[in-house]
Order: sequence, then structure tokens, then C-alpha cells
Amino acid sequence: MKKVLLAVLCSTLLFTSCKEEAKIDISYEKTLMDKHWVLTDLKNNPNVNVSTNTWTSTFGSVAPCLKDNRWFFKSTSDLSIDEYWTKCTSSAPDVANVFYVIQSENYIKIYTNKSNVDGSILVKGDFKMVDVNTFTIDERKQGTTAAITISNIYTYKKQLQ
Repeated sequence: MKKVLLAVLCSTLLFTSCKEEAKIDISYEKTLMDKHWVLTDLKNNPNVNVSTNTWTSTFGSVAPCLKDNRWFFKSTSDLSIDEYWTKCTSSAPDVANVFYVIQSENYIKIYTNKSNVDGSILVKGDFKMVDVNTFTIDERKQGTTAAITISNIYTYKKQLQ
């Protein structure tokens, strides 16, 4: 009898301890919505089609009014860009509300008009979540000829304060 009771007790414990754990959403959008982000580096390659060309940091030449901007990803599609301390123009709003979409987990579009996405692009390119505190956008644009493809890699870091 003791063995049967022990077997029933053990099987009861086994079944009650196998409860499914809550799922954690670790999507890129959820990671982006944690805190705010600032531009920390900008690398440029004048033509990625030439294998000897390299990326050079041009962050020093970025206007101070862009360096201090704070990006707040408010939802899985809404982004607020806070001008923070320095505005590029005095008439610019303190906060610009724009939109974004991440496609296939590796391409991002940031735009101003939901009814004309491709006509209102602020930045688009290959998206890479380097780690939970860093992401990059590799924006490629055609140069003066079809043989020239210019690359700008924007690096954003999460501000923990």
C-alpha cells in the first residue's frame, strides 16, 4: 500500500511540476522599446562595389543637432525622435513622431507617412541587432553611376539612464 501511495504521490508531483512556463517576447521591436537610443557612430564607404574600399567613421562630421537626438520606439510601429538639447532648426518640433517597420527581421524602414511609405522614407537599410544594447542600419544608395553604391552604417546604442 505504501508503494502504491508513493507512486501516486510521485506521479502527481511530476504532472503538476510540468506546467508550461510563460513565453517571453524577445522580438526586435520589444528590445527596441526598452529605453531610448542615440546615434554613436556613422561609418561611410564611398563604393562598396570596390573591394579595396573600407568603411571610415564620419561621426565627427555629424551635426551636433543630430548626435543628441533620442529615439523612442513607442510601439511595434511608432517611433518618436526627440531633438533633445540641440535643434537643427529653431522651428523644428521638439519631437517628431514617425513610423517604422522591420521586414524579415533584417531590413528596416523609417518613414513619415503611412499612406506613402516609400515616398516618405527617412532611412532604410539592412537592420542588425548587434546585442541587446546596440543596433545598426546599413543604408545603401546609388552613387553618380550604377557602378557606385554608397554605404552608410548608422550605429545606435541604448541609453541606460
